[in-house]
Amino acid sequence: MPSVDISARSARAWSAPDVLPVCYQVKAGALCLPFANLRHSHEVDAFRTQKLPDRMTLVCGVVETTHNYVEHP
Repeated sequence: MPSVDISARSARAWSAPDVLPVCYQVKAGALCLPFANLRHSHEVDAFRTQKLPDRMTLVCGVVETTHNYVEHP
């Protein structure tokens, strides 16, 4: 299954309210977004105003491996 790599642009340049409309256009059954760390955890609020389509599932509880620190539960 193909994936979209937006890592070429700084993660700080993207925000969930800006990215979600594009993500919703993708023909995928699930979204796995980097909300696991504190830098992005507040962006999960965007799903309150931009509801997930019925055909999609949000993958929760994901371990993020793109940072050099570990957050304990």
